[in-house]
Amino acid sequence: MIHAKGKVFATGLLCLATTTLSAQDKPSVTMARATSTITLDGELNEAAWQEAAVAQDFAQNFPDDDGMAEGQTVVRLTYDDEFLYVGAICYTDPEEDYVITSLRRDFDFGSNDNLCIYIDPFNDLTNGFMFGSNPWGVQREGLVSNGNDVSTDWDNKWYVETTRFDDHWVMEMAIPFRTLRYKPDNREWNMQFLRNDLKLNERSCWVRVPQGYRFSSLVFTGKLYWEENPPKANGRLTVIPYVSGAATQNFEADENPGQINPVGNVGADAKVAVTSALNLDLTLNPDFSQVEVDRQVTNLDRFELFFPERRQFFLENSDLFAENGFRSIRPFYSRRIGLGAPVLFGARLSGKPNQKWRVGLLNVQTGRVEADDLPANNFTVASFQRQVFTRSVLSGIVVNKQATSPLPSDSTGEYRPFNRVAGLDFNLRSADDRWNGKAFYHRSFDSEVSGESYAHAVFFGYSDRNMAVFWNHEMVGENYTAATGFVRRTGYLRFEPFARYNFYPESGPIQQHGPRVRLDMYSNSPYSLDTVLDRNFSVSYSVDFLNTSRLEAQYTDNYTLLFQDFDPAGTLDSTDLELLAGTSYRFRRYQIEGRTDRRRWWNVGGQIEWGQYFNGHRLEVRGGANVRFQPYGNFSLDLSYNRIRLPEGFGSTDLWLIAPRLDVTFTDKLFWTTFVQYNTQTENFGVNTRFQWRFAPVSDLFVVYTDNYLVPGQEWMPRNRGLVMKLTYWLNL
Repeated sequence: MIHAKGKVFATGLLCLATTTLSAQDKPSVTMARATSTITLDGELNEAAWQEAAVAQDFAQNFPDDDGMAEGQTVVRLTYDDEFLYVGAICYTDPEEDYVITSLRRDFDFGSNDNLCIYIDPFNDLTNGFMFGSNPWGVQREGLVSNGNDVSTDWDNKWYVETTRFDDHWVMEMAIPFRTLRYKPDNREWNMQFLRNDLKLNERSCWVRVPQGYRFSSLVFTGKLYWEENPPKANGRLTVIPYVSGAATQNFEADENPGQINPVGNVGADAKVAVTSALNLDLTLNPDFSQVEVDRQVTNLDRFELFFPERRQFFLENSDLFAENGFRSIRPFYSRRIGLGAPVLFGARLSGKPNQKWRVGLLNVQTGRVEADDLPANNFTVASFQRQVFTRSVLSGIVVNKQATSPLPSDSTGEYRPFNRVAGLDFNLRSADDRWNGKAFYHRSFDSEVSGESYAHAVFFGYSDRNMAVFWNHEMVGENYTAATGFVRRTGYLRFEPFARYNFYPESGPIQQHGPRVRLDMYSNSPYSLDTVLDRNFSVSYSVDFLNTSRLEAQYTDNYTLLFQDFDPAGTLDSTDLELLAGTSYRFRRYQIEGRTDRRRWWNVGGQIEWGQYFNGHRLEVRGGANVRFQPYGNFSLDLSYNRIRLPEGFGSTDLWLIAPRLDVTFTDKLFWTTFVQYNTQTENFGVNTRFQWRFAPVSDLFVVYTDNYLVPGQEWMPRNRGLVMKLTYWLNL
């Protein structure tokens, strides 16, 4: 129920707007200092709120993008010496329940009712910050890079309180200036407010975002003007010490299998504000035991799989180091550091010296592992970005891996005295976000190989509300070696054109639909198409419904010429015959994919793919189901089944991957997650259960238990297990 007092107050907020916003033009607000003290309680009843700048008249983005939002939002802005304050009233349907998947921080934007604030303090329309909340006051924050990419792995200390009513909810947010990176003499910031209202099945925004564009694109931002210079951030140092203890068992050890090994660790991370826009991250003896385990996949590919970075030290401004090259041709991949050998210490300097430049410098030292005869190494990465034209960026990177202890005498080239990569990238982004592209040239310098040690690629594309056309080609030399990078294959030329078209019906249950066409082709030479190694042609048609469900059908024509022997069954059985290098295969496959309404308390999704597979046939079924116990938790089940039938002797098999997950959020500070993975391809059954108590802002107690079993056939043999306790505390100095 809306109380009369609440209605009068909301109407007053609308009438006290300092700037009239237009749906046709980019809006702006002018913000003044708060005239009174603000108490963060989810009620905008202080005098300072009634005098604050206001942003309103939100435009609809979904299901249509040509009208005003049905559920309007009124946002107010002010500040004092320590905080940027954001207050909002979010109107919605009084007849429906709010949709909240859990009380865990960094919730998924599309699956929850929420309001997010995007801030670009440097006016470069490329980099910024995101802060958001759902109606229960659960926080979501992230860093914006490349104009529209949002990484929610970044955490920081800020505050929000909310109150809920039947037809609206109120948010009151306080963002410390020390959390942001900005220039104190810059009075003009870019800003956007994005809201997802699942009660009304509507997405809306302060600055209109046409469909066909990324909802998070900083191109679609309005202006925030400061009446005076923003306050300088108080405090230069944040220290995050930790203490941890663990007990582990390794049943596959050569000596004393199953012996309990107690381990204790003490270390710390620190953040030093060198300037208001330049940050120094330090780590000493870091411990990553609380990081969630990777999700396993059934790998029937011939190449290495990519897994995202989750460790806190590597996350802030990670795009400065990790976004050079392409996803499958990266000169730097931070997961190469510290997963096989311990990190002793590290430092990262990153940020923006001014509006046009961004810089990054990373140095990490790992220790020697005597048991595995692994040498100690030093990793150094230097990078820069220079904005050119309106939103385009010229960037450069140098990566150096240097052994700092003697190499094993029998390493046969596996461990090297040094490996280095240097390169330049150019990222094209037009002012209207229609034209995007990238070109780069990288070269490796290695102690073991030389010649043909380059990587080059060009991507160029156009997109608008209805259509998108992209072109990509890659050239990678045979001896290009990025020891601290991620490179799936070398010695090839690749072409990859792509096109799509979207139709938007004016009525009916369909929100949009359209075809997609893609060709992906690899040659065995970086200079010519003499011999085609792989050719993948696919055509698909997708239908998105107004109720958020989706359906897509796809046909794929594959051709592969093997350049090395390959086991198409993907099993561990050494008796199976392999397909020999130099043999070629053409196979056609069909796929249907779909998902149900994501707003419901339960939803399912998945795909079925069938057809030829090298010299046989393969049926693949993948799916997932999710049940929401709002707002306290979720139970999900992911399943993958591959039925591979090959000629006699080649290892026909059935591969299962079953992964149930229970995520319970007792409160917004107390969480418990249990993740089970059973993978018949690796014959492994694993359990990871994690308890987290956030006893203070960004300060946690973790208790983590892991257990893995080898499951060949029906036998269960323990492999390793461990129990870890870790305590961290965020201290601002």
